[in-house]
Amino acid sequence: MFKTTQSRFTATMIAFFVALLLVTVWVINQFVAPQLVDSESRLVRYQVDSLASGIVEQMNRVQAQQRAITEAASVMDSATIDTLLPTLVNQYQDSNVFGGGIWPLPNRRDPAKEKDSSFFARNASNELQVNTYWNSDAADKYWEQPWYKDGMARSERPVCLGKSLSGCRQPAAAHQLCYGHLQKRHGLGCRHHRRDAGVL
Repeated sequence: MFKTTQSRFTATMIAFFVALLLVTVWVINQFVAPQLVDSESRLVRYQVDSLASGIVEQMNRVQAQQRAITEAASVMDSATIDTLLPTLVNQYQDSNVFGGGIWPLPNRRDPAKEKDSSFFARNASNELQVNTYWNSDAADKYWEQPWYKDGMARSERPVCLGKSLSGCRQPAAAHQLCYGHLQKRHGLGCRHHRRDAGVL
């Protein structure tokens, strides 16, 4: 079979390349692959940490906004609240914050008004505009809604992601970030910042 020099040379070259291939595969598996896996793992961890930091930063900003709205609303008269609320909601100019408002308990803001919330939401042009749906006769009582009760139940907790809001004529993908507040043992209401769930 290997009688000629050419056949012996060819067999030797094939054996050499097979051995070289086996050594290359072994070196890759032993030295290169673990480094690649380690580098990939570190890169993924870094990206996850970076995303998590961004989310925490956004949540902290929203919590700061809600606290500012809560504290400001408790010392302002009704007309001033309606004037300054859009500025407070938009203070970071973050379009991820869909909107925000105050939702007083019945007859607390104005003894003559059972429904007297102030809510501003972003329109298609990303501008805040007043949304009076929950004050209308067609709307159910907002303080009886699950999203309102969830916000009030979290009065001593930090901001948290709540269930999606329904019946608000807004995108179904919107979720609420609730921060309830009790002022001097009287329910002032709860504020809701809504942001698109895809961000989180």
